[in-house]
Amino acid sequence: MRKIVYSAIYPSSYDWTDYWNGTSNYYRDIRTAATVSTIFIIVTYIIALGLAACQKGLSVAFTTAAALVHDLMEARDERRLRILQKHLASVKLLILDELGYVPFTAVGGELLFEVLSQRYERGSTLVTSNLPFDEWTSVFGSERLTGALLDRLTHHVHILEMNGDSYRLASSRKRQKHGHGSTQQEEVPPP
Repeated sequence: MRKIVYSAIYPSSYDWTDYWNGTSNYYRDIRTAATVSTIFIIVTYIIALGLAACQKGLSVAFTTAAALVHDLMEARDERRLRILQKHLASVKLLILDELGYVPFTAVGGELLFEVLSQRYERGSTLVTSNLPFDEWTSVFGSERLTGALLDRLTHHVHILEMNGDSYRLASSRKRQKHGHGSTQQEEVPPP
């Protein structure tokens, strides 16, 4: 089971201790987080869905959109693009986080489009984005490409629209209010 979860390539900052010790209840954590922040719910919910798929023995890949585009471009340059595309097409659940935070080059957008097209009606894909669909053209740079991608992504889709404050921003404000940290840089004297 650990091999499946680690092969899912979850964020390295995630602490798996409670999960491996059997002391964490991700579904309970999702309900609890609802009072804290929508952003936290999204991250926890994605992790829970990925873990549930891993527990059923399904292959899962978790990555940010920007990291995937970077990997695809690097694989293309190193002449191993087909191998990476074949791997991504074979994964049962691809979790693509943060689409829309970083715009892609034309080539990057086309490579991501190709991966998502190859997965169309063959594998489950979960995409998170801070942008509504009508703004995705700013990320992909092409109306035609964006339209074709949205056509495939929205054909068999469940859309969960969640709005709320950023967990990090709320946490930072809370720390400042209670005097537990500062976002200002401290002046360091010269040596």
